[in-house]
Amino acid sequence: MQNILTKLNTRFETLKKADRGNFAIMTSIAAPVVILLALGTVDYGQAVQMDQKLQSDAQAAVLAAVNETQMAYNAEEDVDYAEVAKAAATRVFLARTGLEEKDFATLDITPKVQSNVFSVQVDYRLKVPSVLSGVGSLDYHMISNTARAKASASSYINVNLMFDVSGSMGIGSTPTDQANLAAITNCAFACHTGSSRGNSSYDRARAAGVNMRIDTARDAALNAIKKIKDDLELEDQVSFGLYKFSNETTEILNPFDAKSADLDHVKSLVTSEVQMDIEGTGTNVEVAMDHIASIVSKSGSGRTAEDRVQYVVVLTDGVENSQSWYPGKGWKPHPNAKPNAPSMTHAPHEINYAPSTRPCTVLKERGIQIYFINTEYIVPTTGNISSHNVRRFGFIEDTLHDLVEDRMEQCTGSLDNVIKTNTPQEIATAFETILGEVTTPLRLY
Repeated sequence: MQNILTKLNTRFETLKKADRGNFAIMTSIAAPVVILLALGTVDYGQAVQMDQKLQSDAQAAVLAAVNETQMAYNAEEDVDYAEVAKAAATRVFLARTGLEEKDFATLDITPKVQSNVFSVQVDYRLKVPSVLSGVGSLDYHMISNTARAKASASSYINVNLMFDVSGSMGIGSTPTDQANLAAITNCAFACHTGSSRGNSSYDRARAAGVNMRIDTARDAALNAIKKIKDDLELEDQVSFGLYKFSNETTEILNPFDAKSADLDHVKSLVTSEVQMDIEGTGTNVEVAMDHIASIVSKSGSGRTAEDRVQYVVVLTDGVENSQSWYPGKGWKPHPNAKPNAPSMTHAPHEINYAPSTRPCTVLKERGIQIYFINTEYIVPTTGNISSHNVRRFGFIEDTLHDLVEDRMEQCTGSLDNVIKTNTPQEIATAFETILGEVTTPLRLY
């Protein structure tokens, strides 16, 4: 079509310049151009209308499919919920479009069932005949789009929240916080050891208004828990297990505690207990995951408060560190550390490496879903940075950053379950996304 228009326009310009060209001739040549342009406008408008209708039909189909799957789940029907979702989406989409599956160039309907969370995705490509068919090479428009919906059934769930409180989580949340922290402590982070609670450089920095990464994480978790509390559909629907870890893991709230579903109590514990470790300050994600595995035997059906669906949400930068501070003895290797390759030894007591995926296999075999909030390790630019640390930071940036994300993906089984964050807003969004994911109402996404 473009070639035809080009040729007609060239002819039109030639006639305009000819001495004997006249208005009638010019009009006779220009008319086809105007007609073609008008037809093209109509053609494009019809394609847009068709695209909008198909997208509306697809959205209606995925919403109906997820809703039907929810109802089957709530009625405890002995069916394959993925097949229910796929059949419903196919039926509704074809009925609304008035087409058959063979009419589409491609039509893919993908259901996904994860415990009590159901989602359906419709992908389609359809050839729509052009009104300009036969003119040039434009015989059809290819319309393609995607629609997705998901929802969690009204189930009882337990969320095991795990907070990395090691030294690297003591870095300032923003460049301004990092500069203010360095002015108070002369350190970028991880120099909060060897003092009592209240007198440590971490506590002094907090008292001066410095917001560190662990503080951002704590506030983000509190906001997300509050939102869950406001949206609850069932009494005691969501319970929590709370843990913090550095070299070792401390259990703040057992998920089977009588008050684990009292969300005001949960928020109170998060407020008082989630703060940076001033004793160990090393990092051991592996031992933290082993701790969860020793408590939660399997994920339940979610149909009763005694048989909850189990989730594990880990907030960490994922850079393992074998060292630990011992009062009166200084820095020593921690006996729980299990370095794996690749690693870098910076001192007899200090080795950096990425987390092992071994404990994740155990959790996934029990049907427990795992999420990571990857608060990517920040390499500081303020404070006292020794040549030793420059070498360490180089290894973390060049080798561990990408490897940590890869290990997290292997651990969870899906990159969708790993959210990389850097800023306070990203950390807040990550908590809301994950906790909202497991308690979400029916919605498009």
